[in-house]
Amino acid sequence: MKRNKSTSNDGIFSNWQIKILCFIFAVIVFVIVFYTSLETRKVTLPLQVILPESYEPTSVIPDSGTLVIMGDETEIYLIRADSVRLYADFSGVSSDGIAIAPVQVDYDELEVYVDLSEVYFRSSPLFVRIYFEEK
Repeated sequence: MKRNKSTSNDGIFSNWQIKILCFIFAVIVFVIVFYTSLETRKVTLPLQVILPESYEPTSVIPDSGTLVIMGDETEIYLIRADSVRLYADFSGVSSDGIAIAPVQVDYDELEVYVDLSEVYFRSSPLFVRIYFEEK
């Protein structure tokens, strides 16, 4: 009886290039559908900047930022904007020059009345740059 050589090559690893390409395409389609179905709400909030003690800022300090809230429409409109805080911490600055700090979002108070697993927060701008000189 003749043995068919093609049956030994069949299985998971046959045509692996096409399978990987299809998997990547499926992930891309999932991400596109997921993020286009999210509602977006933008709120302008005051930006708290924590300055170092031994350095003084010589450039403009931003006073506000935009909070971008993404999620299900029923969840994002339950969020009170005054319960979220934007801040940038420059307390670790140790030399003259430009310092960069990320804008962080503090939403600890929201855990009581909003399901945070369904809501995504992002700040705009993502980073703040300030020029510091020694006092």
